[in-house]
Amino acid sequence: MRGAQWMTFFYSMYGSTVESLSVYVRAKGKEERIWSRHGNHLSSNWTKGCVAVNNNGTYQVVMSG
Repeated sequence: MRGAQWMTFFYSMYGSTVESLSVYVRAKGKEERIWSRHGNHLSSNWTKGCVAVNNNGTYQVVMSG
């Protein structure tokens, strides 16, 4: 596939101990952060996240929280 591929996911970052959530693309031995959020979002509702993944060839999507 060519061009941007869209990744959609849901997240909740409610609570005093919430720090951060990041999405990375790992390809060809390198890792690039393509999305992140930090801190308490003051709502326990799930939020829809969407990010473009612009990578040709083989890659991994890594989520870290």
